[in-house]
Formats: sequence, C-alpha cells, structure tokens
Amino acid sequence: MNGTNTEEAPLRNPSESIEPSDPETTFEEVDSDQIPETDIQFECPYCGKSLSIDQRGAGLVIECTQCHQLVTVPIPEGMKLSDLDLPPEEKETQLANMRVMLAKSQDRIASLVAENQDLREKADAFDRWQADRAKHQGDLQASFEELRDRQTALGEALERLRLRLTEL
Repeated sequence: MNGTNTEEAPLRNPSESIEPSDPETTFEEVDSDQIPETDIQFECPYCGKSLSIDQRGAGLVIECTQCHQLVTVPIPEGMKLSDLDLPPEEKETQLANMRVMLAKSQDRIASLVAENQDLREKADAFDRWQADRAKHQGDLQASFEELRDRQTALGEALERLRLRLTEL
C-alpha cells in the first residue's frame, strides 16, 4: 500500500484476504516513484493514509495499514466490472475470504450492538439520576424559600417585640 505496498514480486492474489496478522503479507514503505502505474492509489477515508494496491484489488475490502479500519479499494474510472472477474479457480478462494470478512463484520456488528445497548443503559441511568437530582434541587429550593420566609417573619416579630419593649 502506498506509503506501503505488497512485496514487490509477485503481487498478491486479489482474491486472498489481506490481513496484517497473515504471515505471508508483508508491507514495506516505498517511494511514490516506485509504485507501478497500474496500481490504484487512494486515501484511507478514516485516517487519510495514502494507499496503493495492484489494480486487481479494485473493489476489494482491505485493512488500512495505519488505522486498521476496513476500506473498499475504489474502482478506477473506465474500468469495467468484467475486468474484475476472477478466473473460476480463484472464485472459491474469494468466496472463502468473503465468508471470513462476513463473519468478522457480523462479530463487529454484534460487538457494536452490545456496546450500543450498554451505552443506552448508561444514558437511561444518567437521565434517571439527572431527574432525581433536579427533583432534589427543587425540594432544596422550596425548603430554602420556606426558611427565608420564616426568617423574615421571625425578624418582623422580633422588631415588633423590640418596639413594644421600648414603649414600656
């Protein structure tokens, strides 16, 4: 991938999944003038990393070498979908890799659903806490106003008492 590229020769079969944990996949930094003209160059939509892959990888989902997000390799203008057709012997490999990617995506979805549920429960608990806090604050405000009114009444009563005592 630009900035990184698969091993110079031979290029990796585009029907094979590209995983950083795959011991057969190695990436090395290369200068942009070392990237073949036939490679597709694009940027990761998540981190902006400049990537490059052999044109046979058009339309594949790969993992960004920097942020590890799954990225779809763009299909260059003018390239036909039939240009991307694999020979029959490679279709089974691609299907197997797609099943692996589907399973990973389903696991990720399940993880996100669980995380979303957890966050919703925390948000609901926070909303209840905030409502309780607002009620408690209202109760305290009412108590404060009642005490202030009683203090005012007591002050007025003391003033009347003082005036009576001075009259005696």
